[in-house]
Amino acid sequence: MFTLIMPAFNEEQNIFDSITSVLNQKYQNFELIVVDDGSLDNTSDIVKKLSETSTKIKFFQPGKIGKNAAFNLAAKASVGDWIYFMGADDILPDDALTIWSSHIDGMDPSKRIALCARMRVFSSNKKYDNLILPKNKKTQNWSGPLTLMSRGMLETVLPIPVDFPNEDTWWALCIRYFADSKIRTNDIIINYRIHDGNAISRNSNYESFNEKYHIRAIVRNEFLKRFEEILTEQQKEEIYEELKLENYRYNGQFFGIITKNKNGIKNKVRALFLSNYLLYKIKKKLDRYMLGH
Repeated sequence: MFTLIMPAFNEEQNIFDSITSVLNQKYQNFELIVVDDGSLDNTSDIVKKLSETSTKIKFFQPGKIGKNAAFNLAAKASVGDWIYFMGADDILPDDALTIWSSHIDGMDPSKRIALCARMRVFSSNKKYDNLILPKNKKTQNWSGPLTLMSRGMLETVLPIPVDFPNEDTWWALCIRYFADSKIRTNDIIINYRIHDGNAISRNSNYESFNEKYHIRAIVRNEFLKRFEEILTEQQKEEIYEELKLENYRYNGQFFGIITKNKNGIKNKVRALFLSNYLLYKIKKKLDRYMLGH
């Protein structure tokens, strides 16, 4: 059985279509847990009406608790063997769960297993519309709507730290260091909406982007604290180097990004393009070609 978890805040424009795409799945052995994170619009009314039409929907209204707390609440209430997190603005193709099911057939969900797939982007901005990401077929992208995890993997991930704004940097670290099995599939599993309401808007100015990106990246400090006794010294050193690179990026220190850390060239180049206003502007201009590698 699948559990799909959908936190929502002020998603009245999108959530009907998102939930409907879940209810219309060809594979029907699932539950959908929606958590309204203190919406000020008609999000809750829309979810309530839909929940009256389907027993598969569980709906929680805890007030404004934050996205990660909403994830934790829903995860604790879940009963599925396989857990999938999706945004209230995204759309599942009707064969998404069928595809996931084909990949996990025969697997033991008590083990720490994670799968990732690909997305098709849709947007009113032609720069992003109809992109399929990741482009590189070797890239394992553990962002929220691309990741399916077993019950065993979820137990390692929880609780997701609530003092940080996103969930997937945290569980990407958990998967990277603790998963018994990591599987990459080329299937398109989600239609991902790019719009101004995304957590990090593509239209935000550099100062706003820099702060939002930084607070997500430094969750590594919390990861080191929680798993200090489990991580090897080599693993800790790897994470320390990533934090060092992030601090150079955040402070726009070009020389530090290039020479004063042990990260690979791909991570250094990414950090460079995100390290100041001008390079960030160039990166946004070239997003259609740079994303997903």
